[in-house]
Amino acid sequence: MRVWLIVVGIVLVGLGALFLFLGKLGPFRIPGNLEFGGEHWKVYVPIGTCVVLSLLLTLVVEAILRQGVWTHSQHGVFFLAFGVT
Repeated sequence: MRVWLIVVGIVLVGLGALFLFLGKLGPFRIPGNLEFGGEHWKVYVPIGTCVVLSLLLTLVVEAILRQGVWTHSQHGVFFLAFGVT
C-alpha cells in the first residue's frame, strides 16, 4: 500500500510539472478556458481543458473495458482500480 501511494504521488507531481510546462507553451489555451486577473493576481479556470480530458479518459476507460482487462461489477470501476472488493 505504501509503495502504491508513493507511485501515485510521483505520478501526480510529474503531471503537475507537465501541465506547468505545457501551460507556458500554450496547448491548453483552447476555447472554453477562462483566464482573468489584475496587476498582481491571475485566475485560470480550465473548463474547456477539463471537458477535453474527460472525453479522452472516458475513451481510454471504455477501450480498456472492451478489451476485458477490467470487468463491470456492482461496485464499479473505482473499486476495481483501487483494489477494493
